[in-house]
Amino acid sequence: MAAKNATVRPVFLTDNFSLFKLVKKLLQKVNPRERDVLLRRFGLNSSNKQTLEQIGASHGLTRERVRQIEAAGLKKIKKMCELEKQIGLLRQALDDLLLDNGGLMDKQYLQSSFLALSREALKDDDLPIYANNFDFLISRVLSEDFDPVTSGLFNDSIKLKYQTIDHLELLAQQLVEQVRQAKRLFLIEDLIKLSFDLDAFKANADKLVSANKLDLASALSGQDSFQDGQLINKYKPIYSVLRAIRDIERNNFGSWGPADWPEIRPRTITDKIYLVLKQTDQPLHFREITSRINQFFTDKRANAATVHNELILDDRYVLVGRGIYALKESGYQAGRVVDIVTRILKQARHSLSKDEIIDKVLTQRLVKKTTVSLILSNKQLFQRLPDGTYSLQDKAT
Repeated sequence: MAAKNATVRPVFLTDNFSLFKLVKKLLQKVNPRERDVLLRRFGLNSSNKQTLEQIGASHGLTRERVRQIEAAGLKKIKKMCELEKQIGLLRQALDDLLLDNGGLMDKQYLQSSFLALSREALKDDDLPIYANNFDFLISRVLSEDFDPVTSGLFNDSIKLKYQTIDHLELLAQQLVEQVRQAKRLFLIEDLIKLSFDLDAFKANADKLVSANKLDLASALSGQDSFQDGQLINKYKPIYSVLRAIRDIERNNFGSWGPADWPEIRPRTITDKIYLVLKQTDQPLHFREITSRINQFFTDKRANAATVHNELILDDRYVLVGRGIYALKESGYQAGRVVDIVTRILKQARHSLSKDEIIDKVLTQRLVKKTTVSLILSNKQLFQRLPDGTYSLQDKAT
């Protein structure tokens, strides 16, 4: 017997379900011209959706006539849906998924969650076409069961037909306000815990705890940075709201904050440099920084020479070795190695041994130990005391 608290999966997942095969099967119920119009209009075989004018031009038909053919094809499919077992299973699975997430999900999040749970094997090139097929089923075939949500508060989302979302909108508004006031980045778990103190949560706590039918945290572990899967699963409605809010986003490294912050949505090379060094939390060669930028940000390819130039010009970065840079805010200080040694001895309350000085220098600069030893041999600046320790000349006794 299964454990009482064990999560369950949608029933269709045991039936070798395929979204592509389902759409193909539905399209067999219409005539060839209707099938061609639907395929091209909704991008069911291609990542590109065609306009009514484009389709009409290829068939020698007016825009209005193409729209009529599209409507006729959809009407036939909807009439046959009641006889199609897998459509019923799909409808129930989407119901379960939305209910487990509070009744509202960002459209892309709903699609990625469904795909992860269904475990349909896809190549990366198939994902845009899969998205079109999924959208076709949700927005056209099952339009009587699910409603689109478009507002200034939420991204394009889907909700259950008769779901009220007033409490979700209130939670979203209060979360945006708190995140902006905090003026820092968050992990997703921190944002969920932050919501516990909000009036919107306290007034609707029973609606914001998941029935926990589906183990989404495990299913999405490769896509999202979860440290506490149990917390995510228990409060899926809150996580779903965060995914839907327009003004809060997650950056490529798993941190959340206001969508208009450069730390969340970087627009320039120096923004991307900062994020890479911040995430790595250690010095990197400018070529390695360039490589990581191109790995995590695919909108525009970075050039090593441009990255190096930005590192030189921006005083947020410190040169700590040959071509190696670190964030000043992480404790690295500007200056030559001799300046670092001088600063260390000036701040020390007593003289220091060579090893102590070397250890402190190596937290600031990537240099050889012999380089520090050579610098300490400069008798105009430093003095070696009888006990073998070193101090500045003006501190010598």
